[in-house]
Amino acid sequence: MPIQKNQFEKYQNINYPHRLIENREEEINKFRLTLPKNFTREDLANLLIPRIEVDGLVIVDGVDKLTINDIFGFQSVLGQTIVQGSLNKITNQTNHFEVKAVEDASVRGLTNQDQGMHVDGIYFHDERFPKLMTLFCSKQSKDGGESLFFDATIAYKKLEKCYPRGVQALLEEDLSMDLEMQGRHINRKVFTKNPDGSIEFFFSPFMKRLIGSPEAEKAYQMILGFSHNRNTQIKLKLKEGQLALCDNTRFLHGRCGFPKDQPRSLSRIWYTGISEYPINLGIKPF
Repeated sequence: MPIQKNQFEKYQNINYPHRLIENREEEINKFRLTLPKNFTREDLANLLIPRIEVDGLVIVDGVDKLTINDIFGFQSVLGQTIVQGSLNKITNQTNHFEVKAVEDASVRGLTNQDQGMHVDGIYFHDERFPKLMTLFCSKQSKDGGESLFFDATIAYKKLEKCYPRGVQALLEEDLSMDLEMQGRHINRKVFTKNPDGSIEFFFSPFMKRLIGSPEAEKAYQMILGFSHNRNTQIKLKLKEGQLALCDNTRFLHGRCGFPKDQPRSLSRIWYTGISEYPINLGIKPF
């Protein structure tokens, strides 16, 4: 049986703030990194690449001293920036998307509501799919607004242990996906194995319908449950001047809601992940 919209809806708006446990500071510290003053491109590569390859998520401090153009400069290491299509038209931005609440928003990301766990760019399934993403916090709400992250390595290993047929189905099948956004339709694998053995992950609850074999559909539903389990999520509140760098082929992200009268603004930039500095991304099950 296809997974229908009503089965996805409970994972789209979650009421997170009432049931999530705040991660302890020492748990967050493993992801933190402070850039040196007047860093070079080589400094950036030497600091960021090993961390993103191992941890999949880096929280960079001190970015408030940089301009948005400096952050665009990360593309020399992270790959070219990707224009975010119709989202850019909504906010009149050219190379980045300002994630903030606006009146009469037609896009879920531009509300103050909770947001389920997803990868970005689900409507791109070619070279424009962003393998890396940054979120720079320029304004944070006093209440709520926490960012949520989930390492898909957890889901992959759980499936390998309890439902290996589901893993195989998600590696082999192109699932039929009817997306919420602009009524788009794509056919795509959830797990794609790279020549080096790493696995790229593609996932979102923002769908109207998903069709695959019974094994693939069951595995997809299991991942929905794994990724929205508060005990396996990383919850942190980005401070103004902090930047989150995320492997978009390995980590899901979402957010807690925040009050309408408390401004919150994050600048999101997508990168191809392809540059002169090789970066080994994705789930590493070995």
